[in-house]
Amino acid sequence: MLHWDKFPLSLDNLSSVTEYNTVEYPRTDLLDSESFTAVDDATPDSVWRYIKTGNKENQLIQGWVNTKTRAQELIEVGLNKIGITEPYQRDFAMKKLDEAHEHVKNNWQLEKEQRIKPSLWWKQVAQAQAQTPTANTEANTPKLSNLSADGKAWFIHPVAMVDYFNVETTKLWHEPLDNPQRTLFNSKKSKFPWNGAFGFVRNEGNKSHAGLDLFAKIGTPCFACLDGEIVKAHGEGSYGNVIVLKVKGDDLRASQNDYTLEFSEKGKNEFIQAKDFDINSDYFYIRYCHLHKDLKVSGIQKGTKVKAGDHIGYTSDTGNAKGLPNTHLHLEIAMNIDNNQTVGEKKELAKLGYKINPAFFVNLNHIDIEEQTEAVINGKKYYIQK
Repeated sequence: MLHWDKFPLSLDNLSSVTEYNTVEYPRTDLLDSESFTAVDDATPDSVWRYIKTGNKENQLIQGWVNTKTRAQELIEVGLNKIGITEPYQRDFAMKKLDEAHEHVKNNWQLEKEQRIKPSLWWKQVAQAQAQTPTANTEANTPKLSNLSADGKAWFIHPVAMVDYFNVETTKLWHEPLDNPQRTLFNSKKSKFPWNGAFGFVRNEGNKSHAGLDLFAKIGTPCFACLDGEIVKAHGEGSYGNVIVLKVKGDDLRASQNDYTLEFSEKGKNEFIQAKDFDINSDYFYIRYCHLHKDLKVSGIQKGTKVKAGDHIGYTSDTGNAKGLPNTHLHLEIAMNIDNNQTVGEKKELAKLGYKINPAFFVNLNHIDIEEQTEAVINGKKYYIQK
């Protein structure tokens, strides 16, 4: 892939191809939450998108990718491989490529017209930025002054752009809890913060965990992460009382954060996602587990439409969390309402099936050691409204 990890962009001196920065196929790309696009008006075929994706080692890599250059050549190769030789079929494929490219360019025009203040000339922008550098922009971040003073260059570093113009972006995602943080303790009251992560993180890496455990005292309010529909609201065996929220695939993809895997040591193998998880699905299901049996939110039932941030339930210790000292919300993001297990795999690997690591969407706060110690070690595990 034609890849560049920093601004300003150029097709010259591209990063050398290594096993680390090569995308593994078949694999889908995860767009950055802001879906940043950059177009050089002087060279309209040079369209760049900021993406996050995975390499052969299932590690997250990210950077700017040229979405037009060599695209036709690669499609030609792909058509040859699958035996499409008829001219009309090949022309149709190329037409679709051109349509997609025009769509990106049109969106870029809207970006310039709607998100960038038209009253400012780029010469003034560059001069102002050079005189008063952005305070919270890192030293190695290209500044807006990298724009040409005559206003012809439209390469914009997104961080600098958002900071300089104070652009307010609409956030689709709402956190499932007011203070989302990992569980510090495991069920035996040992400090194992990796115990609630997604992947093979338990029993020295021999046992998997198919969600994200968020510390929560019993009775803590939980919220809809995205707009959607409640498709399940009742007991589900070891999961206890469960609420499942069906959400649009586009909304979830737009909500991905910049999380990087925290646990990769021996016996702590955190995963990005299961092999059978497809990020391009039309819909996904956010599963809230171990919820309270008696505390209910009025009107929350199967078929209820909710908005991001709506109060939908209360945490508890139902299911196989009953009586455990480390009370928590078990959160899953899956492709199915339930039964998200890979057929034909060994038990522990199958448990991860059709799911993605929720930490790539939940914006985790730092662990509050004092609060969690009070709840888990001292037994003060019931939520008190402040």
